[in-house]
Amino acid sequence: SQVRWIAADHKNFFSTALKGFIFSAGKCVPIVRGGGLEQPGFDFLLERLAHNDWVHIFPEGGRTREDAGKLKTPFKLGIGRLLAEAKPIAIPFYHYGMHDILPVGSTLPKMGKRVRVQFGAATEISDAWLEKKYPELTGAQQWKALRDWSYETLADLEQRTRPNDAT
Repeated sequence: SQVRWIAADHKNFFSTALKGFIFSAGKCVPIVRGGGLEQPGFDFLLERLAHNDWVHIFPEGGRTREDAGKLKTPFKLGIGRLLAEAKPIAIPFYHYGMHDILPVGSTLPKMGKRVRVQFGAATEISDAWLEKKYPELTGAQQWKALRDWSYETLADLEQRTRPNDAT
């Protein structure tokens, strides 16, 4: 199947049986905010990555509350764990303009808005890549380094994508 798996906040996407049915059909995986990295949804995403499935992650852990749609920091540690343990091919991308289409507090998308998308280089996260980039790090230290690498990669894409007048 060409449809991606995606981490989705349990509270917002699975709060009723109907929502759970709809979002599960869309390959959303419930993640409990504050539930830590040892939860069934997170383990399921690791398993999907191990089977070379497409897993779409928002490393910010939620929608930004910034009017200008800037990256939300800090990124969640889970992105580092997924990269370190599953060793996928990571294809970073940044999109700008979704904050205009679905502003905070809106329930219906706005029409006629523009979204800019910038893709970064695909990076194969492998044992050799990790050893070269982070030779002394293991476990949670490596997860933090990979979380920071994710942020730096997306911050660079953000810089190249956002209009010059967007602050």
